Amino acid sequence: MQVIVNSAQRFVLVLSFATLAVASSSCGAKKSPLAGGSNAGDGSSGAAATTAEQLFQDALALYNAADYAGAQVKFDELLATYPGSDRHDNAGYLAGRCRYEFGDDAGAVTVLERMLSDHPASLYADNAHYYAARAHFRLASVAVDPMVAATAYGAARAHFAEVLTHDPAGLFADNAQYFLGRCDYELADYATARTELAQVEPLYPASPFIDNARYYKARCDFAQQSYALAIPIFQSVVTDFSASIYADASQYYVGRSYFETAAVSGAPSDYNLARNALAALLAEYPTSGYRDNAQYYIGRCDYDLGDLATALTDFDAVISTYPTSQYIDNAYYHEVRIYVDQGDCTTAASTLAALQAFDSASPEVPLAETYLANGGC
Repeated sequence: MQVIVNSAQRFVLVLSFATLAVASSSCGAKKSPLAGGSNAGDGSSGAAATTAEQLFQDALALYNAADYAGAQVKFDELLATYPGSDRHDNAGYLAGRCRYEFGDDAGAVTVLERMLSDHPASLYADNAHYYAARAHFRLASVAVDPMVAATAYGAARAHFAEVLTHDPAGLFADNAQYFLGRCDYELADYATARTELAQVEPLYPASPFIDNARYYKARCDFAQQSYALAIPIFQSVVTDFSASIYADASQYYVGRSYFETAAVSGAPSDYNLARNALAALLAEYPTSGYRDNAQYYIGRCDYDLGDLATALTDFDAVISTYPTSQYIDNAYYHEVRIYVDQGDCTTAASTLAALQAFDSASPEVPLAETYLANGGC
């Protein structure tokens, strides 16, 4: 079985069927849930056993051809028609996998958890736990209600922990260790998450999730305001994993970490380090989703360094270049501050009006109004 990482999120594992051979039971190894062969010992008998086995093989052929909808129908038929079949746990696992593969995560959870309930000692239990966990995780990631998301992350966490309990050196162990940490990160238990994520690299040095683990370990430090710890870890993702999907985010958070450090220290050197790191993101990652964030915080650096003219240009770039940025209202607010600081009350007032027109409910509006009034405008 080969781990293949999705290029978008590095979350999807694909089975390489060629290596899924039937393992000898005398070795205590897991037989493949995709294996063909006889159905000796089937709870069914005679023609029924043959029919159950043929149904399984037909479903398996469809599964291997990536016809997951067609395979699901046949696996479901086997589960309903031959409850005593020795293929029942295989079919239950693969029926859940079919649903997972075509994005029916709620259905996958239901089927996989039923399989685990019916066959708790199955050779495929850790596979079922892993994909039940992944399905819960995906459901959590798209949940609108925070309580629903928290419940799903908790359920995912429990299944990932079971994977590690069942087989801590198994095929899914590094993935499970990483996602265990991710669940705790998403649940805002940053101290626990950091401990779990820190174990990925030393325990599984060949894991494709090392860059992911480093990034989220550093995010835990950032969330706990441990910026001195976070900075070198983010930098290591950039330098050691230049092709990582987290490289641009890591570069951004190097800059943000320096900025947050500067906000406390007030040291121009820290602001300059922040500005340089954020400017590097703009220069090196032309398609990054963090470009507007970086442009805004470059403006914040220039503003705090007292370079108001440059800061005004920076904030103008946020407004004009990134019209859907979450920092538009923040940029307007700081432009109001700049014009007030420069004594240009007329332009400050018109900029406040632009902010109000952009988003009258923004929390930056009362801040800008207060700054304008307190500045003698």
